[in-house]
Amino acid sequence: MRHDLEQEAAREADADVRRQVLEQIVAANKLEAPRPLVERLLATYAQAYEIPDERLEKFAAEFRPMAEAQVRRDLVLDFVAEQQKLRSTEDELDQRVAELAKRRNADQA
Repeated sequence: MRHDLEQEAAREADADVRRQVLEQIVAANKLEAPRPLVERLLATYAQAYEIPDERLEKFAAEFRPMAEAQVRRDLVLDFVAEQQKLRSTEDELDQRVAELAKRRNADQA
């Protein structure tokens, strides 16, 4: 149990460092999130959370900053991946999904 807790703490620390680095890269590039991408992401969030039509406007207002930040992060990551020619094989993706599922004790479906 101690080993599992130590591994989880190390993963969380690593994820926090990665998040901070990504936030700094996004902030340094002063990238604007294109409105159509933000709107599409908001629609996806609304659908996922099953937000009723009468609450869409309030939902969008509350979640817009999060959607804009996510779009900016995605654009930066896409650019870096393209510039560095970073690609994953289907087997690598399947392996990563299996690892995440195992960590969360979930099915890989």
